[in-house]
Formats: sequence, C-alpha cells, structure tokens
Amino acid sequence: MARDRFEKILQYFHYNDSTTNPARGDANHDKIHHVRPVFSIVQRRLVENYRPHKSVTLDKAMIPFRGRVSYRQYLPAKPCKFGVKVWQLADSSNGYVYQMEVYTGKQDTGREVGLAWRVVWDLTRVLSGKSHHIYMDNYFSSPQLYQDLLKDDLYGCGTCRLNRKGWPDALHKNCLPKQKGVSKLYQKENLVAACCECPAKTEGWNACRNKGPEVVENYNKHMNGLDHGDQLRMQYSTTRRSKKFWKYLFWFLFNTAVACSFILMRESVNHQKKSKTGRVKEMCQLKFRQNLAKQLVGQHRQKRRHEVLQKDSAGRSHWPTSMPKSRRCKLCSSRKIRKESKYGRKICDGNLCVECFEPFHVLSFTEE
Repeated sequence: MARDRFEKILQYFHYNDSTTNPARGDANHDKIHHVRPVFSIVQRRLVENYRPHKSVTLDKAMIPFRGRVSYRQYLPAKPCKFGVKVWQLADSSNGYVYQMEVYTGKQDTGREVGLAWRVVWDLTRVLSGKSHHIYMDNYFSSPQLYQDLLKDDLYGCGTCRLNRKGWPDALHKNCLPKQKGVSKLYQKENLVAACCECPAKTEGWNACRNKGPEVVENYNKHMNGLDHGDQLRMQYSTTRRSKKFWKYLFWFLFNTAVACSFILMRESVNHQKKSKTGRVKEMCQLKFRQNLAKQLVGQHRQKRRHEVLQKDSAGRSHWPTSMPKSRRCKLCSSRKIRKESKYGRKICDGNLCVECFEPFHVLSFTEE
C-alpha cells in the first residue's frame, strides 16, 4: 500500500457511529463510544481463548497522551507522566492480559467502598469462585477488600498502606524498628499482616512469630506479571500520532491483542518447533509479527504502477528531440485534433507535441 493511501484511510478511519452515543451529561453517555465495539471484541476474545494460571496480577497501564481529554491523568512518578489509565488483570507467569477497564472518571453507580475496591471487584468477576491468587500493590490493598475476595473464593496478596482502615494499630510507622531480617505476623481470622519485628499488641490481632514471611517472596515473584505484558506490547508498537485519543486507544487494543496472541503461540504445544536434538526453538516477536502481517495481507497484494519512461533495447531514454520534418502529432490526431509538431523520437516513429510527450508514453505503457 502506498503511503498516501494509508494516510488517507487513516484519516477517515472510524469504528462506531457517533450519532448513536447519548449527549454529554446523559447517564448513558459512553466516553469511549468511538472504540466501544473494538474494545468489546478484544475483551471477549481475551477471555475466550485463554485460562489463566493460579497467580494473576492486577495493576494499571498508561496510554501516553498529552492532548485534550477529560479523563487524562498526571502521574509524576511514572516514566509516562501524561496519559489515560487502563486497569488490567494479567497472568503473572507470562503477562497475558485477561481483563481490562479504561478509567474514564467517577462513575455514578451509587455508593461504593472506594475506587480501588470497585476496580478489583469488577475485574475479578470472571475469576469468581475459582480460587485464584490475586497480587496487587498498595493502591488497591485493604483488609476489607481481602475479606470480600475471600468470601468469593479468591485470595488476595499485596503491600498495604499503613493508614488503611482495618490495618492493625501496632504496625504503624512509629512501631517499625530498623533491624533487618526480623519479621512478625499479625493474624485476624483468615487475614495475615506481615511486617518487621514489633512487640506491641493490637485489638483483634494476634502476634505470630516465625522465621520469615513467605508471602513477601511470593509477592516479589508474581507482582511483575503485567510488566512482561507491557514490554511485549511496547516492543514493536504500531501507534500513530493523532489529536484524538480514541485512536490511541485503538492502537493500544491492537498492540495488546498482538502481544497476547504471541503469548498464546508460545504457550501452545502444537505451535512449538524443535531442533534435531529435541530442543524447543522459541520464535521471537518480530518473526511472529512478520508472519501475522503476511497472513492478514494474504493474496491482496498489488504492484505499484510507476509512471516512468521506459528505455529501448539499447538503453536509450525516450527524451524528445528535433525531427527532420514537421508532422501531425500522433496523440492529437488520435483525439481528432489537427496540430503539427517538429519534435518527437525516432524510435517512437512519429512526431509529438512537447506537452503530449509524457501523456502519450504513460498511456502506451499502461495499455501494455
């Protein structure tokens, strides 16, 4: 495809009918209505084609964007400081994205425990009752959330902020000694809070001594699952510059779908290639994308028609020159126009006007 044709298609590229979206201020107004069909298809396919392992990671991803959009975020601690947040639930072993939700601002859905609680609860509905282990950072963690997940046969693990409601009072900042290698666990029913050694007691929590919290090792092992997916998604990004955010969201969905497809190919036993010694040969993502592009294009390939002047067998170009005698122009004669010219080309066997020289040759080569 020519560059200009690609840019023209991209200029008029749309994914949904904007007239079907209710006006702003309406309760049914969808802020990502432009790409809602694509988002729904990708979301459904991600769930249908994969079953996650026991451990999953819940974290946020950023779509870089500095334009005007009402739900743009500013995160100074992130490499990408301006953009739109996307909550994601990914497999901790390979980074496969299983669930997504674009943060478009506050939702008018009635009373809720909090934004972090709602995000975790919404993304984990597809795993309800399946005994998965969900790892998250301190933005989402809270004792109340872990109790609710446990009632739903889901296990939560993550770092927790000391000012969270329900956190044991004996484990606040002033009670944490600086001695390394010493830890203490506080347990309340089925919840366990782990930190450094602290001799104080707190109401409802019982101190449990042990050699070291294994939960810390598990958290460090499984929490970086979403980072693997982000690396695959951003390694060969297809994003194009635009003033409209919904186009950035489309490219984000496209790159996520390709990265997850690559993960599925690696996980599938039927797609593994082995060497003569029986060693499994891993395919790189670049090779996978090249094969994917060929499959998408298929036989729909057409050579570009170059409007250039050909050369004769002697390698001489068809440049105009003075002819021995003025005669009627061949192109003008074919158009029933009587006009003479003293210019032409001997190998073309005829005279041509200077302005008719290029159209005559382009027409001749096109018909051939």
